[in-house]
Amino acid sequence: MSSLRLFWRTQIGYYLIPALVLLGIVAIEWHKIMALNNGIFSYALDDAYIHLSMAKTLRTGWYGINPGEIASSSSSILWPFLLTPFAYFTLYEKVPLILNIIFSLITLWFFIYIILLAHQPSNTWQKIAMIFLFCLLVFILNLVVLIFMGMEHSLQVLLSVLLVGGLILESRSQHLPWWLAVVIILGPLVRYENLALSVPAIFYLFYRKHYKPTLLISLLTFGSLALFSLFLYYIEQPLLPASILAKSMLGVSGSLFKVFSANLIENLSHIDGISFLLFLLYFALFFIFSYQASNNGPISLVLISAFLLHLIFGKIYSYSRYELYLYAAIWLWLSYLVAGELPQLKEKRIGNSVLLITLSLLVYQYTKVMITLPIAANNIFEQQYQIGLFAKNYLKGPVAVNDIGLVSFNNPNYVLDLSGLGNTDIFKQRVFQKDSSWMNQLVERSDIQLAIIYKNWFHAIPDNWRLLGCMYLSKKRVSTSQGVVYFYATRAKYQPFLVEKLEQFKMKLPTDVVFKAQCGLN
Repeated sequence: MSSLRLFWRTQIGYYLIPALVLLGIVAIEWHKIMALNNGIFSYALDDAYIHLSMAKTLRTGWYGINPGEIASSSSSILWPFLLTPFAYFTLYEKVPLILNIIFSLITLWFFIYIILLAHQPSNTWQKIAMIFLFCLLVFILNLVVLIFMGMEHSLQVLLSVLLVGGLILESRSQHLPWWLAVVIILGPLVRYENLALSVPAIFYLFYRKHYKPTLLISLLTFGSLALFSLFLYYIEQPLLPASILAKSMLGVSGSLFKVFSANLIENLSHIDGISFLLFLLYFALFFIFSYQASNNGPISLVLISAFLLHLIFGKIYSYSRYELYLYAAIWLWLSYLVAGELPQLKEKRIGNSVLLITLSLLVYQYTKVMITLPIAANNIFEQQYQIGLFAKNYLKGPVAVNDIGLVSFNNPNYVLDLSGLGNTDIFKQRVFQKDSSWMNQLVERSDIQLAIIYKNWFHAIPDNWRLLGCMYLSKKRVSTSQGVVYFYATRAKYQPFLVEKLEQFKMKLPTDVVFKAQCGLN
């Protein structure tokens, strides 16, 4: 009991105050989203609803968004399966939000725990400064934005932080925590990008002479991925999820060298990619000039390797979510190093200045993203949510779209994925086939009367389709791919029925959302 009291008196503030900051900002963002969306909650990305739809379909024994049709639309192996047990509950749609809050709190607390291992503040002012820095972690790690994306990224960040924390604990005691093995194995199952951390971590454990555990971890890590690929092969899907193949162009655009070199160039063409590279260079220099460089080298090399692997094989944009797991991992290691060298750091004025500037830039960048979060969620409400309402409540039949998340969620009717996110063959046709005959073939096969699409995603629109109108976002575009969606009747004979339904639909649209019948030529 005395130790618990001591913890409460000396340590609880480090954990409680940052947690309250996180929860407070989550509450503020929730309130803003609900206010903008007329009391209706929506996530900041439509992709969240793809996983929710897949998880509900998994209950029926099918892997995809449409019952009876197999499609590997999810970029995560485990996330849809994790959501499936909750699909029977009324609050199912909010489950990703709740889980992400829990994952983010654990991330924050574990981050704080590791830093306090390296340095315990000795006076009141140091304690206040430490609590302030811990509160900044909410912004530096972009935790709030990840929560409201409704996807697996909060869990991905947690596993990345646990992995680095586990390596730190191993380096201090030469004892391999059992849960570190679990984290290394689970990381790639949550998101394939975590291989960038798991693979170097396996080499680290081998270097540290944990030979038997390393062999077992390697077998389970790569064996579990291989088993999932065999499952996809068994259900007549590509060996990787179609969504990953579509976004990476693997198996679609030339040789592996061509694909990955193009990916590297694309990453470095974005300001986020350049910042990512500069951060890597700064970390490398910090490591080289660290007082403990010889002792800290192996873990630093794990993270440098992970950065380089992600730069080549991963993505570094899309609303600041793809690279955050690595930023979190490297910030934990960097914070641990800095906390352990505080007495010597007083002499490093240039290094301190660079570190402060880097912190300030990250806080500024992710605070900007956080500020736009309610608008991002409102974009989804004004576009995908409204499309879903029309498909489910007015059309009440099959529909063709290029954003399949909210339209398919709780929709008993067939949803055709014209973007090819869950179907590699459709994706190839969309990207490489210059005529539009394939679109006609797909909608005719499924007896689809209506297509709701981004017009410029396609080389051509079928001549027999009839433009019914366009729907416009009322605010700045943040999270949707386009600000305008086009409604097409796939045959002239369907036009009168669809026009009548759209007239009814227009009366129920949010006040600021505009639907125009005359928006351009078909």
